[in-house]
Amino acid sequence: MRLWITLFLLTAFTTLLAGCGNSMSIEDRNATGDNASLRDPAGEEPEDPVKPPPVGGNDWSDAAVKLDATGEAFASSIANGLKASRYMEDECRDDRSWPLYGDLPVIRCKYGLGGQRAEVVMLNPGPRRLTQWLADACQGLNENLTTCMNRGYRQILHQSGGQFPVTGVVLEDMSGNGKGEAFAFREGVTIRISTFGTGTESIISASQVQAAMTATAMYTYTYGRPISVTRDQMTTYARKEGLTIPVLGASSERKNNWHVLIGEMYRDSWKTGRSHILRAWLRR
Repeated sequence: MRLWITLFLLTAFTTLLAGCGNSMSIEDRNATGDNASLRDPAGEEPEDPVKPPPVGGNDWSDAAVKLDATGEAFASSIANGLKASRYMEDECRDDRSWPLYGDLPVIRCKYGLGGQRAEVVMLNPGPRRLTQWLADACQGLNENLTTCMNRGYRQILHQSGGQFPVTGVVLEDMSGNGKGEAFAFREGVTIRISTFGTGTESIISASQVQAAMTATAMYTYTYGRPISVTRDQMTTYARKEGLTIPVLGASSERKNNWHVLIGEMYRDSWKTGRSHILRAWLRR
C-alpha cells in the first residue's frame, strides 16, 4: 500500500511539473508564439483593425473631391456664383428614395417663383466636383485650360445654375414678365406630360406638382442639363470617342430615351469624375 501511494504521488508531481512548463499566459503566447505579430516590438497592444465602410457609406461630399492647385483656385472662384444661382435650393431635405441614384446625395426641395409654388428632386454638384468635371472635359483641347473651364462654367451658370433636376417641376421666367413658367423635368431634361402644359404660366396645383414627380414622359425635349448638351452634340462626341450609345436622332429616342441616357451619364460622372455631358458640349 505504501509503495502504491508513493508511485501515485510521484506521478502526480511529474504531471504538475510538465503542466507548469506549458502554462504560458495568453499574453506570453502572443509575444513569443504564432501570434507574436499582434504586438509591436515595444510590446504595445495593437490598434483596433480598420472597419470597412458601411454599405452606402461613400463620401459624396464636395470636400472629398481632390483637386490640384489650379483646380483649387478655380473652385474657390466659382463657389459664390454657383451658390447664388441655385434658386431652387430652398426648403430642402435629403431624399434617397430614388433607386437609380443609390446613396448619392439627392435632395427634395420646395420653392417658389413668379407666383408659382413647386417641388423638385435634384442632385447638384458642389464647386469642387464641377471643377473636376470641367478640368477633365477641357484636357487635350487646343485652348488654355482655365479659359476653357470658364467657358463651360458660364454656360452651366446661364443654362441651369448647376442644378440637375432628377424629377419634378422647374419654374423659370423665360419671357421675363415676372411670371413663373412650369416645366416638368426628368433626369435633367424637360419632358412633356399630360398633367399640365409645358411652360404654362397658369398656377399649377399641389396635386399637379406631385403628379409630375412620376408622370410618364410623352416626349423629351432638346437640352440635357447641367450644360444643355443636345442630341446632335452627343452623337458627334460619341462617334469621335467610339462610345456605343443609341442613335440619338431616331424618333423613339426623341420620345423616351434621351433623358434616360442623360441620367445614366450624369450618375456615372459622380462615380468616375468624368462627365460625358460636359465633354460633349466642350469638345464640339
